[in-house]
Amino acid sequence: MRVKVVGGLNFENIPSYTLNVQVSDGLLSNSANITINVTDANDGPTQAVLSNNVVDENVPLGTIIGSFTTTDEDVNDTHTYELQNSFDFDINGVIRSPVVVVGNNLVTDVEIDFEQFSSFKVRILLYN
Repeated sequence: MRVKVVGGLNFENIPSYTLNVQVSDGLLSNSANITINVTDANDGPTQAVLSNNVVDENVPLGTIIGSFTTTDEDVNDTHTYELQNSFDFDINGVIRSPVVVVGNNLVTDVEIDFEQFSSFKVRILLYN
């Protein structure tokens, strides 16, 4: 006997399946329930959101611009955020990003001057 899975299995949706198997030799028959447990695999996060994307100019270094939250089927997963391929600026002769990631926060790493940084983009890499 073979059991073929049609579609995907997802532990978070259905953690186990019970099959009723019946056998017969033509004269006698029997049946039994067989439980198949689905192993929980690490599911990648589906969305990361920054709580705020506006910062006033001339705020102190280390000011939190916003906090990241992540949607993930694995509710007990922890997430790590990393600044990736930032669009760097020339800041006093040094090429660097005006922001850094600290924990789950996007934080100023330079004094933000509106005339120099009216807007900028960052790319965040998310690990779980």
